[in-house]
Amino acid sequence: MNKTKKILLAVAAFSLIFLAGCDQILAMIPPRDLNPLPDFSVVSVIGGTVTREDLLGTPTMVVFWNSWCQHCNTMMPHVQEIYNEFGSQVRVMAINVREDHRTDGDQVQALQNAIAYLGENGFNFPVYFDWDLEAYNAMQAPAVPTTVFIDATGYATRWRLGARTLSQLRRDLQEIL
Repeated sequence: MNKTKKILLAVAAFSLIFLAGCDQILAMIPPRDLNPLPDFSVVSVIGGTVTREDLLGTPTMVVFWNSWCQHCNTMMPHVQEIYNEFGSQVRVMAINVREDHRTDGDQVQALQNAIAYLGENGFNFPVYFDWDLEAYNAMQAPAVPTTVFIDATGYATRWRLGARTLSQLRRDLQEIL
């Protein structure tokens, strides 16, 4: 291989590594127009609704998920650990979105699927449903899982796309505690 090809390959490899790193950095920063947090409401699995106003005063970790997402399935045990460990200091909101995508829009079946998934896995953290994608769109989640860390004043300090490890979640929580 001649010298020019080697240089071009090295530049291409560096560019790919740099661009991949930039994507990860961008995934950590909340979108510019996310703050202050837009209005939204979600329905609790045990009844009632939660709005943006209800989050004020308590640091909150919002996780957008659904039961058929493999990355969500990987992350949910970590969400349970966070709930067990920080439950008195941080509000955990697991917001189910697009569950009805696999049930042709049947929300009753989607609700049953999600509740069965939670029970089968022993998850007891607070779960909410966002049937109209109101919170999902308000927090600009591009996919599941997306995790948004909101401080006690209602400002998103971290916005993470993709599955998070337990240590990553703990590290992100430190910023809002």
